Amino acid sequence: MSRTSWNVLSALDGRMYLMATLLGVIAVDAEQANHFPNPGFGEFSDGLPTGWTLNSWNQPGTKVAIHRLEPGRDGTGHCLEVQPTTPINVARLFSPPFPVLANQDYLFKGYYASTSRSVTTNSRFIDASAVSLTGHWLDADSAEVGTFKIEMPDTQDRWVEVFQDVRTPETARSLQIEVARRWVGGRLRLDDFSLREGSIRDYIEEFSITEVADEEFFPIYGWLTPGSPSDQYAGMDTDKYNADYAVANFNINLEQTAYAGFGVKYRPLGKLTDEQIIESGKDPRVWWFGGASEPGNKDFPELAAATERIRRLAPSKDYWVVLFPTYADDFHGRPEEYDEHVRLFLETVKPKHFTYDHYCMVGHDPRVHADSWYSPNREGDYFPNLEIVRHRALEADVEFGVIVSVGTFGPNRGVSEAEMRFQAFTTLAYGARSLGWFTYLTEIPYGHWTNWEDHVINRDGTRTRHYAMVKYVNSEVVALAPTLLRLESTGVYHTQPLPPWTRSVTESPLVESVEGGMGLVGEFVAEDGDTYLMVVNRDFIEDATLRLSLRKTPTAVFEVSKQTGAEMVANEYSPDTRVLTLDLAGGDGRLFRLE
Repeated sequence: MSRTSWNVLSALDGRMYLMATLLGVIAVDAEQANHFPNPGFGEFSDGLPTGWTLNSWNQPGTKVAIHRLEPGRDGTGHCLEVQPTTPINVARLFSPPFPVLANQDYLFKGYYASTSRSVTTNSRFIDASAVSLTGHWLDADSAEVGTFKIEMPDTQDRWVEVFQDVRTPETARSLQIEVARRWVGGRLRLDDFSLREGSIRDYIEEFSITEVADEEFFPIYGWLTPGSPSDQYAGMDTDKYNADYAVANFNINLEQTAYAGFGVKYRPLGKLTDEQIIESGKDPRVWWFGGASEPGNKDFPELAAATERIRRLAPSKDYWVVLFPTYADDFHGRPEEYDEHVRLFLETVKPKHFTYDHYCMVGHDPRVHADSWYSPNREGDYFPNLEIVRHRALEADVEFGVIVSVGTFGPNRGVSEAEMRFQAFTTLAYGARSLGWFTYLTEIPYGHWTNWEDHVINRDGTRTRHYAMVKYVNSEVVALAPTLLRLESTGVYHTQPLPPWTRSVTESPLVESVEGGMGLVGEFVAEDGDTYLMVVNRDFIEDATLRLSLRKTPTAVFEVSKQTGAEMVANEYSPDTRVLTLDLAGGDGRLFRLE
């Protein structure tokens, strides 16, 4: 159907549309038809998308600016932009009402990119949800007979899809979409809206993780405290939950007892019989078996028996165990005792892969990080924890992973994107082979803390500001994974001031010096002998321009793209001076191959 013919139909009221449908004038393909008029916002008239209206408080004074922008979210076509104006302004955009069928299941989907100012009170971040989308179901007389609503938190000006399964009321004949930007200044872009018959399950390929070979699979998961999502979040839509999870580039679901779809692997939970373990061991969708969280030394013999059982019945799988961090009660920040704990675990349990959790973003001051909860005046133990685990993992020839923090709980603050990147890229530079985020769901009161806020998903199932952050950081880890997984860590070096237990960059066999800020260099070697550098800006407050002087002159320097995983010539390298000059945002990291 052409856009012209659709625009004519969208002007009809619900009764005429129903008659046309009954007469067979309109043929709907449930797999392809998009009922949303002007979905790419390419057609404009009178300064607005064709048929749309604007309701803006004090428009003569605030002058909300709306225009068609090129390109659209996929780099082609057009999109709609609402430019920043007075922060107190409220702008409401209304689509033209367009016909729908009554008692019909639809999937609404759209894309948006936004920036908004943070709202803070008493040193705590409050998710302002500056943008929302409301669908108004209208009857034949254009009276509202129902609504659905989608909150759209800040995406740091990057495109993010939103979607929801909806069902039309019995008396609905048309739908009108309202997009509201509320009380917070910032830029907003919209593109590729659709309303299609069916549900998320009918279009599951759009919400699924891209499958890769096991040797290129880097486990990324969102941690939950004990209890299933259905127990903690009554009424949460299961398909929406799983689709949101996959769209954010999480590829392991730790809380599933069976495969939920969307390409996400899982770990079986509970006490399994030998037969269940054998069957799960044959399932490529099972990555790990559920193991222990933060065991003590006395628990290691039992874990060793469980690991041996899994290895005997499902030899291609592993038994998943999370160790304490250095600041746990058993160690109180004493690295030597923690080092012995890790050594004894690896010697007794003999895992293929293990992980630990460390939540270093403590307190309200963003300049405080990597500190001990128990000894706030001593030097932080974030990097000593990484040093100990990396050393013991290499010694035992096993892989390790790290679980890091997202939102507010206990003494931990909700992280900025720079702090999120700091946690992800420092662990990658140390050779980590899995990444967990604590937590995915904003928990109900758990443990002795009641201040669970600002995680990835709110208690009502809506997204927080962290959703777009973790989606894009995860996507970059996924892009780097095929390269990282075939590398062996050979050293990690820091600039001054040196964190405890770390080594100076002056000891690096590849890098002579690093100037321009607080840098971290992780060094790797591939089977073919090529050497790699992961360079991280250790400062997550300020951007930095780091200048790395290499000891030898490589034939060429290539960067591994965090968007595609492909190699590209690093133009920042000067062979004349042997200097690699890198602009790095706070906490960010980049991976290079030296030829």
